Amino acid sequence: VFASFLLFVPTYMCSAFGTTSAFASQTGSVFALGCLLAVTIGTRLYNSFIATTPVNATIQKNNQVAAAWAAQRKTLALTGMMATAALSSAAQWAYCANRLVISPAAGSALFFVWGLSMAIPFYIPPSLYALNRGGTECSATIMDLFDIGGFGLLATFNGYVAGISSSSAASSAGAVAARALWVPTFAMTTICALLSLLSLGMASWREQRIGDHLP
Repeated sequence: VFASFLLFVPTYMCSAFGTTSAFASQTGSVFALGCLLAVTIGTRLYNSFIATTPVNATIQKNNQVAAAWAAQRKTLALTGMMATAALSSAAQWAYCANRLVISPAAGSALFFVWGLSMAIPFYIPPSLYALNRGGTECSATIMDLFDIGGFGLLATFNGYVAGISSSSAASSAGAVAARALWVPTFAMTTICALLSLLSLGMASWREQRIGDHLP
C-alpha cells in the first residue's frame, strides 16, 4: 500500500499543487528514481553495513558479539529508513491538512526521499525471510502468500484513491478543498509506514534475541 502510491503521484501533484502535467509526470519519475537508486546502490551499502565482519580486534575474538553488533546495525538501518519514509508521508499529510507550506519542488523532493527510503525495507527483508524460511523450494510460495495479502489490501486502497482522484479532478472549490480530499490517503500511508517501522524493528530485535541464545 505504501509503495503503490507511486501510481497516483502525477494525479496528486496536479490536484494538490496545481502543477502542470509534465511536472507531475516528472515527479512520478523522481519517485521511481529514488527506488531505483536504493535497490542498485543502496543494497550494496546495506549489505556492507549489516555484514557480520567485526569492526575491531576485540569483536574479532567473539563471533557472537560480532553477530549481535550486525543485528543492531541492521535494526537501526531498517528503522531509520522507514522512519524517514514515514516522515515524508507525514509531511504530505500536513500539507494537505494546511499545517505545512510546501512548494511543488519540495513536494517532488519529498517523493524522491519517500522512494529512496522505503525501497530497501520493502524489497530486501521479505525476500531474505522467504529464502531463509523456505529455501530454494518453498521461498516462492512464501512470497506468493505475502503478495496475496498485499494485493488484497492494495485493491481496496487503489479503489479508494482512484475515487479521490476523480473527485479532485471534478472539484471546482479551489486548491485548499482539493488538498483536503487527500488527507485520509496520507493518513493511511503514514500509518502503514509506522506499522512497517514497528514490525521491522520487532522482527530484527527478535532475530537478534534468537541469535544471542544460539550456542
